[in-house]
Amino acid sequence: MTSVQEIAFETGVSKGAFYKHFASKEALLIELVKDTHNKMFRKADSVQIGGALTGKELLKKRIEIELEQTRQNSSIFFTLFKEFPPGESNEISHMMKEFHMKLIQWHKQSLIEAFGDSPAIWDIVVMFEGILKEYIYLLVFKQTQVPVDRLAHLLTDVLEAMINRAKNLQPILSEETVLPDKQTDNPAILKQQLHKLLEAVRQEAETLVVSDKTKNNTLAALNHLSDEIQKDKPQTYLLDALLHYLKRQDSIIGSILQIEHTLNRLLREEGEDR
Repeated sequence: MTSVQEIAFETGVSKGAFYKHFASKEALLIELVKDTHNKMFRKADSVQIGGALTGKELLKKRIEIELEQTRQNSSIFFTLFKEFPPGESNEISHMMKEFHMKLIQWHKQSLIEAFGDSPAIWDIVVMFEGILKEYIYLLVFKQTQVPVDRLAHLLTDVLEAMINRAKNLQPILSEETVLPDKQTDNPAILKQQLHKLLEAVRQEAETLVVSDKTKNNTLAALNHLSDEIQKDKPQTYLLDALLHYLKRQDSIIGSILQIEHTLNRLLREEGEDR
């Protein structure tokens, strides 16, 4: 296994300087993986429907971004699984579980935007996850040279064919079976989740390595977001503006996307779609 001393040597910092920023090698890997995922979500989020891209083209672009980001950061994922096999680290296992759930829901939404909803959407999502998993294994662990743009095009066409074929088939899976750990969309529970998420991201924001002005503006935006969420009738345009601003901070975008997803669930339950 790679030691902290080796990491410090390779990065040109002292062992003491390493521990000043990271409590352990595990903490470093967690931050690297979070940063990788946040950048991927941010890049994919910048590609929107309504411009020159159709829903299908948007799905293809998002698949391409996901695969390319994975390939570019393959050394991080290779090291993660080499140093901390699944189940060995509770913190890493929890982080990967959260990211996996987020990806599943992101993939589902992207499929619906591309091809419309389907009774068998969760079955298609699981098949999509399985296909991606195998290609990512080839990219990360086998270092297989794959033309990502062509692969994304192929996967998009395959998914379209699967959804068209599944329209008259009886679904097997549901959200409850695919995401058994997901809590029900009870408004009270969702508000509690939002409160915890906002508190956590405030702590993240306090550690941002940015100018005082940017940090203060970020914290102010989080406070305004929290205040607006607490209102009986929150102004959706304010929520949109605040979330858009907060997504500009790469290091917290993963947490902001989680807040956005939970907030959307809450608003749907309260009949206030964004």
